[in-house]
Amino acid sequence: LQDFMVRNSQHTVLLTVSDEASSKLCPEARSWFEGANSQIRNLQFRSSWLAIFSQGKLVKEAFATTEPLTMELTRHQIIDTWTSPAEIRMASGGNLNDTRPLLEINGKEVSDQHRGIQIAVLDSLGTVIETACFDTYMDCYTRQR
Repeated sequence: LQDFMVRNSQHTVLLTVSDEASSKLCPEARSWFEGANSQIRNLQFRSSWLAIFSQGKLVKEAFATTEPLTMELTRHQIIDTWTSPAEIRMASGGNLNDTRPLLEINGKEVSDQHRGIQIAVLDSLGTVIETACFDTYMDCYTRQR
């Protein structure tokens, strides 16, 4: 996971969680997120988490323990100094609610909705250049997709 984030740090990286992501989150990944200004230490067992990173730094994130999270951004919407390159819809649900993970870019679902951290990488034009899933309930070092 840490290697994936480093390799894609020059792009926009969207993350959402399905069911569980903190159980076996490896120390290297946790350190990378903290170095990017994430409050990853707030991610509790089976909690929801949404995050946007750009240029290796946190743009926006949200955590919730029992309730689901959603985020919708329009193309060209500005958050601080970052501008959304696409229409983005995200949802995260821990195991304590019925929310399925969602990573929708310009109307197209790109996550596989498996357990763990769902990731989409966007270039500056909003094109999805890579997706991934890391089941950090099982093993932080193994990419599921």
